[in-house]
Amino acid sequence: MQVRKVNGRFEFDFTFESRRVRRAIECAELVRFLEGGEYAQLDANLGPGKEPTSFYDFVYDYYLPLHSEARKKPGVYKTDRITMKSLARYFGDEALHRIQASDWEEYKKLRLTQGVVPTRCRRLAEQPEDPRARRLGPGQKASPWTVNRELSGLNQVMEYALSLRLIKENPIQKCARLPAKARKEFWLRKGDIELFLRSVPAPKGSPLFRHLAEFLILTGARIGEALLFNARQVDWQRREVELVTFKKRGKERDAVYRYLSIDSLGPRFISLLRRMTPHPRTGNYFAGRRGEPLPYPWVYKHLAQGGRTAGFDWLRPHDLRHTFAMHRAMAIRDFRQLQMELGQEDPASVQSYLDNTARMRSEDSLFRAPPSPPTLTTAR
Repeated sequence: MQVRKVNGRFEFDFTFESRRVRRAIECAELVRFLEGGEYAQLDANLGPGKEPTSFYDFVYDYYLPLHSEARKKPGVYKTDRITMKSLARYFGDEALHRIQASDWEEYKKLRLTQGVVPTRCRRLAEQPEDPRARRLGPGQKASPWTVNRELSGLNQVMEYALSLRLIKENPIQKCARLPAKARKEFWLRKGDIELFLRSVPAPKGSPLFRHLAEFLILTGARIGEALLFNARQVDWQRREVELVTFKKRGKERDAVYRYLSIDSLGPRFISLLRRMTPHPRTGNYFAGRRGEPLPYPWVYKHLAQGGRTAGFDWLRPHDLRHTFAMHRAMAIRDFRQLQMELGQEDPASVQSYLDNTARMRSEDSLFRAPPSPPTLTTAR
């Protein structure tokens, strides 16, 4: 048997039943065992008849390729891969069955205090830094939504390992998440909308991104729906616009259409439609020079920059949809109409907007037209 020390670990090579076997043990664990500690407790959560595997190996060899099918659809699961890589930086070399609730609490503490956790995984430390990874600026800390998403990702990995019987139980299943406010509470008031639209950058003097931001606020469209908006979807005879989104139904994607009345959205929306210019070749309103829809990273970058310039650091492009929903709920107070205009299947989400605007005045709505002054008539 050969024994060698590598990076604080003892590696054993020996022959068992004509097969070469390699085992590794941390130095601290070996010292604990020699001092009379119960080494068997460290492997108490290992599944019966299973071999120990590290968090890094399990995520990249089992979870991402098989559970998320990231190799078949890398664009769909891009966020999951980034989240898993963030977790692997800390848990990478640790055995999967030895992750406990205390490990997650320590990770959460580091994430909230330092923002970026130290890279303990040797393989990731040797790799060059990903230029696409989002980096925190000086003084910035990870948001509660980011930490909660990472907790969900870690919990999914442990649940998948539990289903494969690699571990006996999921020790972090009941870990408390960080308290986070609902995103529906983040929306722009009537006065904030004008400040935000003026702050959206206009590269080379083009108002394209400002028109897109105003379109999202006035229609409640999702980003993908807005980028696909075409001149053929505007029907001036019927006075309505068509929005289309693609939803995944099993292995297929179905197109779902919804129609909004031009007149019900008010004169400001009519003015916006007349100011926007479709591309001469494709007819897309929000397109580049070749007529293709704008890339989503560009849209996110410019809208988020406009929010920071206006003083709304919390603003995300999807919050403009929340802004539309809140202002429409103040104006119409009708559940079915609001659900149809949002294209929202979950009734609880639609009702939450009505509940939040129950005590608000309809005059504060963006879609509430000011009453016309009374005309004076002279008696003859």
